[in-house]
Amino acid sequence: MARIYDNIETKFAEGLQGIITNDRVKRVDFCVGYFNLRGWNLVVDQVDTLPGDYVDENNKRIFRKCRLLIGMHRPAEELIRELYTEQPLPDVNYVNKCKLEIARSFRRQLQLGMPTKQDEFTLRRLSAQMKDEAAFI
Repeated sequence: MARIYDNIETKFAEGLQGIITNDRVKRVDFCVGYFNLRGWNLVVDQVDTLPGDYVDENNKRIFRKCRLLIGMHRPAEELIRELYTEQPLPDVNYVNKCKLEIARSFRRQLQLGMPTKQDEFTLRRLSAQMKDEAAFI
């Protein structure tokens, strides 16, 4: 069941723990507007303990524990500009350019402040979860 956490009335971290620690939950899907890489520490242990389940992705059955969809906020003027310009659908080059910009954004996150040992541990675990395809972002 979908739930919305606005961090005003309903706190994301509390709701998240309530869902992900439920012993009937096999896997989780999250959609967030912004993803702070260091924030993965809120779920890193629980993702490891989820049993996982198969999902359909691109006409294939793939085993996952966690899927995270990130929808970065774009300024309204940018959306309006795109709406009124007659551009064709995005091509492979445009998609690759967007992926590169997202990677740069994550890189900038990592360059802010000195990472703690916990930050480094969390990021290494996230990397391992992604390599094992337990977490898909």
